[in-house]
Amino acid sequence: MASRVGGAQGPAIRDAYVAAVVSQGQKFIDVACNLLSKSVCPRCCLRYCNLGHKLGGVIGGTAPDAKYMLDSLKSRGMEGSQPQKTRDEAVASESVNEASEPDWTCVLCLGILQNLDREQRGGECSSADFWESLPFADAEKKWRLAPSLTGQCLNDILNSSEHQFQDYGLDISLSDNVMLRDAAMFRSLRAELGLFPLNEFNFLRLSVKHWPVVTVADAAKQAIVAIINRTSGCPSSNGSLFRLCLNYQSEQNEKDVSPLAAQCRPSNAHNGTRRGRGRHGRGGGRFNKRKREEKSDTLAELLGCAGGMNDENLNSFFSIPPSPVSEPTKVLVRMVQNQTTYVAGRYRKLSREISQTEFIVDGKRKGKTSVQEIIEGVVLPLFRADSLTFIPAGREDMDVRMLGDGRPFVLELQNPREHTISRSVLEKTEASFDISQGVEVSRLRMVSREHVMRMKDGEKDKAKRYAAIVWITREVTDADFEKLNALKNLEINQETPLRVAHRRAALERKKEVHWVKCDRIEGKSNYFVMWLQTSAGTYIKELVHSDMGRTVPSIASLLGCDAVCVQLDVVDVIMEELDSTEGKVRESESASEKGMLASPSKKPRASVEECEVKGGRAERGEAEGSK
Repeated sequence: MASRVGGAQGPAIRDAYVAAVVSQGQKFIDVACNLLSKSVCPRCCLRYCNLGHKLGGVIGGTAPDAKYMLDSLKSRGMEGSQPQKTRDEAVASESVNEASEPDWTCVLCLGILQNLDREQRGGECSSADFWESLPFADAEKKWRLAPSLTGQCLNDILNSSEHQFQDYGLDISLSDNVMLRDAAMFRSLRAELGLFPLNEFNFLRLSVKHWPVVTVADAAKQAIVAIINRTSGCPSSNGSLFRLCLNYQSEQNEKDVSPLAAQCRPSNAHNGTRRGRGRHGRGGGRFNKRKREEKSDTLAELLGCAGGMNDENLNSFFSIPPSPVSEPTKVLVRMVQNQTTYVAGRYRKLSREISQTEFIVDGKRKGKTSVQEIIEGVVLPLFRADSLTFIPAGREDMDVRMLGDGRPFVLELQNPREHTISRSVLEKTEASFDISQGVEVSRLRMVSREHVMRMKDGEKDKAKRYAAIVWITREVTDADFEKLNALKNLEINQETPLRVAHRRAALERKKEVHWVKCDRIEGKSNYFVMWLQTSAGTYIKELVHSDMGRTVPSIASLLGCDAVCVQLDVVDVIMEELDSTEGKVRESESASEKGMLASPSKKPRASVEECEVKGGRAERGEAEGSK
């Protein structure tokens, strides 16, 4: 790691600060001297001398001591000349500046700019000093407190990241009092030096977008980018997907902002703020009728409220010039990869005791676990992501298995440290799923967002094949099978089922049963197995028992007796366009890859051979746990 910026060239760079201010003329020499005498750091002085744009350049390297800069400006600026120091004088000044650590904090930047090149105590800021060992998807602990404000520390933190990146973008946020302190200093300089005159500068229209000087955030960004570039050579890019996020928080913020915020609240909006216009008072100053019962603590509202006060009134709530600060601000750091990674695959749910996603009813969990949680437990550590969004192509009930080729799904991974995983690694990941948990995963592959859109677009057109064990109140006859097997492209009307009416809209849906194929179960006269293919969104259980006449026609109405679906499996999800992208050649009504029959010509092994009838109902045999 490169050493701290400065070194032998320090004196020349520090004198460059003085020379830059002097080059702006006597007006800005007076401004800089005024600011330096009020505990303002040299970098903030450059902001007020129209030199903020140079903070990322040569003079952004190492700032001089404030007293040194003040003395130099006084001695050089009064006569408008720039006498050169001897080499010995410059080195002596450098030694004094290196040895002295200011025990004060800049009243404008709160130490943010002031401490960027401060000597870092304790050597390099390693990842062990910064990152804690945290579980994945811990949303409350994504921000970490940096050990110091120095640019070198921020560079070390960036280099400690486990993300894969070629460049980075820098995002900075500040506490509100930083901007308010600038606004108070504008008023102080106007009163003392005539800067920011009322005829040119309207405090009522003061906004961050039209700030009269380079903001602390922009100045910090320039200086930090320059330090990191010189130290490690890592380039900065505004369009980079990898972001270094800095959130500067000041303990002084509440003390600074609270009195002004209380004054600016709607109940006090008439006192010292700009009054509304017109017959209805159009907004009561900064607050319109819609906001009268809301707090007005946003920065824009605070600036607007302060802008409507005269200096004497504002000074009662916010000090002009800004008051001294006892502690420098602290910086919270977060590194985020905005490049969302998508992983597609298919899952088979082999158990009737796990749900697709976490299933909570009346505050109590239903089922042992969920498909989503099982997949998360394997995939999140692989990509070292903070969290993921599970996007399946439809869903099944907890007591319904998903067999055959499985149901397509996509995982949307947030803030992954690994972005590309090889196919061989993904194949090993598929094999790592514990089959005893009841979930198999296959066809894992990296995909783009377009794949997600394709899957969503195909959901309304997809078809699904099922295997159901049906019980009726009488013996099954050959005539029953002839009637059901003859069904082709049968249109049905389904109202929202009673069992889901509490969470689904009350609608009537038109669905289609493409075909049905039934067969006997040997030795079970009241039971039969039914294969069928339907359009997406068909409620199969209700198709069987009619849901008290809410599904018309139904198997019960067609057979003229009560019918119950005692066991149901999804054996295929047909999405032709999606299947073609997986490289799968589908043959109509063919046997599935895993041995679970989707064809109506044979018995489905898992649904029939494992089925026993005990006590008048169909139950699954012992074989299911090993399948």
